Amino acid sequence: MLGNWYQTGVSADADGAYELAAVRPGRRTIVFSFVGFEKVSRTLELSAGDTRTLDITLGTGTVGLENVVVTALGVDREERSLGYSVERVSGSDVAEAPEPNVMNNLSGKVAGLNVTGGSGGLASTPRVTIRGESSLAGSNRPLIVVDGIPIDNTPNTQGSDAQTTQVDFGNGLSQINAQNISEMSVLKGPSAAALYGSRAADGVILIETKDGSETDGIGATVRTSVTASRPLRLPDYQNEYSYGNGGEFAYVDGTNAPGWNWGVRMDEGVERPQWQGPRNEAGNLVPTEVTSAPNKVRNFFNTGTNVSTDVAVRGGGENSSFRASLSRSDRTGIVPNTNLDRTSTSLSASYDVTDALTVDANANYANTTSDNLPSSGYGSESIMYYFTWGARHVENDLLKDYWQEEGTQQAHYDRNWTNNPYFQVNENTNGLERDRLYGGVSARYEFTDNLNLRARTGLDYSNQGTKQRKAFSSITAPNGWLQEADRTFTEWNSNLLLNYTREVGDFTFEPSVGANFMRQTRRNVQLTAQALSVPDVYNIGNARSNVQADERDEAQEILGVFASGTVSYQDMLFLDLTGRNDWSSTLPLDNNSYFYPSASLSVIVSDLVEVPEFLPLSFAKVRASWAQVGNDTDPFRLTNTYTFGDAWGSTQTVVSEADLANANLQPEITSSYEVGTNLRFYDGRAQLDVTYYRSTTRDQILSVPLAQSTGYNSRLVNAGEIRNTGVETRLQLSPIQDWSGFGWDVSLNWTRNRSTVVELADGIDTFVLGEGPFGGSAQAREGGRMGDIYGRVFDRVEDPSSPHTGEIIYEDGLPQLTDDVEKVGNYNHDWRGGIGSTFSYENLQLNVLFDVRKGGLLYSNTHATGIEGGSLEGTTRARNETVVGDGVVQNDDGTYSENTEEAAYVTWLRTYYDRPNVESNSFDATYVKLRELSLRYNFTPDWLTRAGVQNVGVSVTGRNLFLWTDVPHVDPETTISGGDGQIPGFEVQQIPSTRSFGMNVQLDF
Repeated sequence: MLGNWYQTGVSADADGAYELAAVRPGRRTIVFSFVGFEKVSRTLELSAGDTRTLDITLGTGTVGLENVVVTALGVDREERSLGYSVERVSGSDVAEAPEPNVMNNLSGKVAGLNVTGGSGGLASTPRVTIRGESSLAGSNRPLIVVDGIPIDNTPNTQGSDAQTTQVDFGNGLSQINAQNISEMSVLKGPSAAALYGSRAADGVILIETKDGSETDGIGATVRTSVTASRPLRLPDYQNEYSYGNGGEFAYVDGTNAPGWNWGVRMDEGVERPQWQGPRNEAGNLVPTEVTSAPNKVRNFFNTGTNVSTDVAVRGGGENSSFRASLSRSDRTGIVPNTNLDRTSTSLSASYDVTDALTVDANANYANTTSDNLPSSGYGSESIMYYFTWGARHVENDLLKDYWQEEGTQQAHYDRNWTNNPYFQVNENTNGLERDRLYGGVSARYEFTDNLNLRARTGLDYSNQGTKQRKAFSSITAPNGWLQEADRTFTEWNSNLLLNYTREVGDFTFEPSVGANFMRQTRRNVQLTAQALSVPDVYNIGNARSNVQADERDEAQEILGVFASGTVSYQDMLFLDLTGRNDWSSTLPLDNNSYFYPSASLSVIVSDLVEVPEFLPLSFAKVRASWAQVGNDTDPFRLTNTYTFGDAWGSTQTVVSEADLANANLQPEITSSYEVGTNLRFYDGRAQLDVTYYRSTTRDQILSVPLAQSTGYNSRLVNAGEIRNTGVETRLQLSPIQDWSGFGWDVSLNWTRNRSTVVELADGIDTFVLGEGPFGGSAQAREGGRMGDIYGRVFDRVEDPSSPHTGEIIYEDGLPQLTDDVEKVGNYNHDWRGGIGSTFSYENLQLNVLFDVRKGGLLYSNTHATGIEGGSLEGTTRARNETVVGDGVVQNDDGTYSENTEEAAYVTWLRTYYDRPNVESNSFDATYVKLRELSLRYNFTPDWLTRAGVQNVGVSVTGRNLFLWTDVPHVDPETTISGGDGQIPGFEVQQIPSTRSFGMNVQLDF
């Protein structure tokens, strides 16, 4: 209970009794609050010498500790006071069924947050955006802040062959232990994130870790979990026709391998010479029956496992608290011989040195190792590439003994296109060793009850070593190959924040000023041996020729000063103003300073006006905010630099970069506003949150093409404008709160966003956001949307006066494609939503979460190449027949008539679904996933209570259990690697996503 005219207020005793003494005469408002109860205020007219008795009953509700949110710079605020949208997810929601990357556990739970799972296996990096894509060339990734310290979250993929195969080694969030998370907060707009500086232009995700502050004495938690996973979805392969072409097949020596499955019928007594078949006395292969291997793909994959153990000890007293944890996780993937192991430890402590000085410190260390992570994408290093082009009739057992000549020649029926899959996963490995240390120290000094100073400094350090190798006889490295890379990242972040609070009558003023300094360095060293001298010796000194060496060192600094102020009136009206100025080392001296302000307003309407008793409305708030955020660029973009090339004899050469630098670059600026409302009905049993937002990002830093005669491919300019508009809604219901021990809560969220390209640079009408396979691409064009997919499509009749308008044009019985690319669709979903439900009965709790994505477009390279290779279902219907395609032919006079010319079915099918045809190989990416299911039971047997156990929790969990979609063969939740991130809208031989089942046991002492 606080008096508005008091600096500190008073607290009630255990019986609820209180006394406010020496109250000044006049109109006074008293606010009564308690954690877990609705806040109540009463306004009185007091005269000198008055004595009043005021008895108040607080109703239970949602206003309390759960409505205190962590905002920018770690400042705790009541949610009612915020003029912008912040959404929170509790640590228990993340930790119950954790994924290797904690971001995946937010999918479907937060309105406006788009999480798209990666497709690279164990360490897959999800694509995370908040409120759409605002930057043409930037990462569009939100800033990740752990306990007040920003951490690096850059995607970490490396190529594994000369084609498009990639290895995903995981980003920074893959090393955060979900069991240590207390809460995650999503700051969605620039207003919420403005004080974090330029790196927060795309929003902020705050992670608060557990500490010992709520423990009285010593406590401990021990948790063990076991999880098993299997492929969620595999392509539907045909089992009627063998390897071969033109209806024939005969193995000779592997050099004639067709890479297609247009061969003979299987399981019908057809005999042909086969790889590993019997030989006669003359050494010639004896024909044997060609039979199918229908389960070869499913049987190839293992059951992935994860065994993890977490131990945490915590303690608290009057002046101090601590928490220490140790965790070990051992994962094996569904791809054989892949693993990902992590050991992590954390320590946090808080100590009240004096009544005025409090010091907090935390440190987190993680070591992640892998003997092998899988390659994905289109190339011979990819397992799914093998199943696309590999023989449908060859059983896996014949391939497991994968050496024909130990160390020098793999045993395989195909020496043209693919590697033996067991050779690939056991010999061509991608090893990882990463050490990560992050944490910080902060001190808070209370000069008075109204004035305090907080100083914080933190470190994020990581060192990563990768070792990728290829054995002799690999398709892309017949003499072996080795690449070793070492990456070191260091960031120091320090800030000061001076806070002041003053209450004057009915007003409360809370000004703050501060400063921030960030220094970031990166060092990448890579050594490559394009061929090896001695087989099976993976040492860079074993290079057959000169070692290719690449080294890059970068440094970046940002200095910022900021100020903020909050003015509140009677705890009903709240006005926030902020301003920050940054100086960035990556921008020119004349343009390296940029200022950005913000303003927000929150009005508690239900306190401002009296709500009629007949209305079920128990709380109503309206809010509005406006903000600007600047953004700088990467190092080395002001002056052209040189890289070392191959030596010319004894003379070292250097090569200029392909992009022409620009010494006059200016910062990007994002301006946004949002309006919203929070409504609660029936004493908080129904809660509705609706937000409309609009943001515009201008002066984008783009690379635009130049004529080759200039000696450069492109130049950097400030140009372009992107506009995002959207609506976010969140509805929380408690239909049953306590009915004979039974409870039921429902949570729904829905988001719709549109990112529009308002303008590009002068003379530029197309900006490529990302390249897909075989000519498809995601492009930005003026007037279009971010994420528009372009590619070649069917050539159709365009004459509006023709009765055949829109029909496909045929020549020689085959459909034709356009020469130019056209817009096919957009990879962004029309809308996204999540439906969560929690059922509880006494100590039993069931949680269910559905993740819904409506619309969007996905180009499937698995579909295109699987049709071309005759591997997929749908390619067997009429292999030996002809077909007349549905379309028209152009007559000599320019008119059109119905196509009547026959074509061989196989030729027609492969032409219709030709790889460059983005139209025929793209599908509506709508899907629904049963994202999460968990059943938990808490109990404490008497015999364990005597041993000091306070609670035993046993749970069974499932992730990604079911998928409903019209996309054939693959999971539509996928991305490909490109540039500085992941590109949605394209699927390229993805490693299958997984469904997982787990069991957890937790003991709390």
